[in-house]
Amino acid sequence: MSELNLANQEKFLNSILNVSGNIRYVMIYDLKGNNIIKRKMDGVTDLLTDEENKIALKHTVDSWNFRNSLSEKIGDAKYTLQVYENLLRVLFPFGKDMILVISLDNAGNPHDIIARIQTILSGHSQIDDSDHGFEDSLKQSFKYWSGIDEDSPINCYLVWKKILKGNSELLKNQTMVINNKKQNAEEPIMTFLEHWSQAIEESNYEMAKSAMQKWEKVWNTTINDNALLYAKILKILQKSWEDIQSKNIE
Repeated sequence: MSELNLANQEKFLNSILNVSGNIRYVMIYDLKGNNIIKRKMDGVTDLLTDEENKIALKHTVDSWNFRNSLSEKIGDAKYTLQVYENLLRVLFPFGKDMILVISLDNAGNPHDIIARIQTILSGHSQIDDSDHGFEDSLKQSFKYWSGIDEDSPINCYLVWKKILKGNSELLKNQTMVINNKKQNAEEPIMTFLEHWSQAIEESNYEMAKSAMQKWEKVWNTTINDNALLYAKILKILQKSWEDIQSKNIE
């Protein structure tokens, strides 16, 4: 990925932060160790002092430059993963003369996060990789619930609320990253579902999706891990309603 101007760097770092709630820091350095720009997830506590960070960074940059000196023999570095007891650190090449440094906690799957970041670095949209699954779930949800509503109209949002209330463990301890802040997922999920229940009243899927996109604050949350959670919820709602209807027939 080529070097970015300051405004685009900030936008880029924000897109990286939104990949996962397990990301602590995102930083860009030049190969002399100068900090170009840095973003920190809200609520993250520093584990090292400023001086310790400077020393650690010097060793990191020196190691990266040494690997680069061997690139003709071993090839260019795609990324490096440093695993510690209390955190993980991933380094990616960024342009010709910079490196992207990402600090993670130990709770997530680093290889999944790395794959998503590589997709962003390759120039694809930040949501393209994660969310064919979300797009497919949204299409299936529209097809299913709009079909039900034609046969015997129901208040989808009230049905969904009841299903989720009866499965309280489903949303327990679930989190989302919205505007670089990790937060409980229940409120954004219910807001998304409220808007989606209105959107599926449109005559076709594309119009329903367009209606959702007009609610910009809601649509902007449908990225990366958030999108996967939305997709999971949509599938569970459909399966739960099918089970309810099956029991009613019996």
